[in-house]
Amino acid sequence: MSVDGVEMRFGGIVALAGVSFDVGRRQICGLIGPNGSGKTTLFNCISGIYRATKGGIAFNGTPVTGLPRHRMIGLGIGRTFQNVALFRSMTVRQNMLVGAHTSGRSGFIANALRLPAVRAEEHAANARADELIELLGLSHVAEDIVAGLPFGWQKRVELGRALIARP
Repeated sequence: MSVDGVEMRFGGIVALAGVSFDVGRRQICGLIGPNGSGKTTLFNCISGIYRATKGGIAFNGTPVTGLPRHRMIGLGIGRTFQNVALFRSMTVRQNMLVGAHTSGRSGFIANALRLPAVRAEEHAANARADELIELLGLSHVAEDIVAGLPFGWQKRVELGRALIARP
């Protein structure tokens, strides 16, 4: 990922001013700073929630600045949020499967008619959910409603929901 001279303004307020850095393949990086320093704003620019006022962002050599949010997952960019944003009345498994929706290829008609391709996609999504539930140590709560889970486990569910689409 390459972030080059990114600037973000909200009216007269400068949230980001000339932010530049590169993250190499398989490199793990952290972004630290005090409250109000622009960390979330930068992540919102990278994931397409905000459109940077100036500068550019590229992922694997593909410019992502200005791309619609729904195209980000196809490029390999997924994210979770600081505040838990789960469907509180759904189970762990159901919440994870919501994240698989972005990687489905069948259309509205195919889904309405429950064509074989749709069933194959659902089978693959359920298998991937099983893998992630195991990986994240959520097997014992997979069928539990997320509202009753501790915050840390809810964050794991969010991570699984982001990972199910294989970003």
